[in-house]
Amino acid sequence: MEITQPFVIAILLTDAILWGIWFGGLWSYRSAFASRLTESYIHVSISFAMPLALSSITYVIAIARQNFIRRCRVKFFKISILLSRVLYVLSSLIIYVNIFSGLELLYLFSILLSIGYAISCLAGIAWTDYVADNIHDSWKPRYIALDTSLSTVGSLIGTLIAGMLFLENVDVLMYGKLFLIISMLFLADIPLILMLKELTTWNQIELQRRFFERKSPLILYIAIVILYISINFSTSLVAPYIIYKLNGDEMWITIINGTGFIASLVMPIVWSETLKKIPSLTLARISIAISAISNIVFPYLKTL
Repeated sequence: MEITQPFVIAILLTDAILWGIWFGGLWSYRSAFASRLTESYIHVSISFAMPLALSSITYVIAIARQNFIRRCRVKFFKISILLSRVLYVLSSLIIYVNIFSGLELLYLFSILLSIGYAISCLAGIAWTDYVADNIHDSWKPRYIALDTSLSTVGSLIGTLIAGMLFLENVDVLMYGKLFLIISMLFLADIPLILMLKELTTWNQIELQRRFFERKSPLILYIAIVILYISINFSTSLVAPYIIYKLNGDEMWITIINGTGFIASLVMPIVWSETLKKIPSLTLARISIAISAISNIVFPYLKTL
């Protein structure tokens, strides 16, 4: 079968939907799951941070081997996708078989999930490099827009699946059932992924690439690190706070997640219209300020 650019785009967009389902139905419920196993904010935060920390190490190592990864990117992409998603299934099975409990279950799940997520980071690096060279420049803006939109739609689907299951019951076994369903769905497009191949020759790729030595934007890097630390730190505490302080449950979390994903679909339209009236940097500052204020006010909602 001939592999054309439209076919490659269709495969990648299908994978974007499935990734969104995994993100909305599994990744977004990690801290809520941890909260059902322990009341310790420390253990919830550690388990939440483990995959992020291991993936960061993976990125640092990958930088030193970027030329090797570039040369083998299609193989890296396929192998990383397959291994990571099998590990997601195994991590879900550990919950579903109901052999372990408490912190033992939490950290076994987190270790397998972290290893899978770190491996998937290699797929992400290979994917970025592959798209840069194999998707024509005239298609890239539309492809990126579709990728973002469809992954958000997938996240809504994953959240909907979670909400339907949590309507039946909220316990550890239900998390095992949810995570296993989501992980199995994530395997659905593996046969399509294995069909991917390079559409350009290495001579064409080398001609297209330009390397520039630039001064490292250190201040920007520091700002990004601080921003992501603050986002992930607060995110890890939202679920246990809702469950233990506001006496909420997974349906609260599902509604919050769903609302956020709907906003993610709507915001690009609002953002593009707002940019016509407000400079982009000013708009970014306003958005960050609103986000910061929201995180400050959130802990006091119970007393408002």
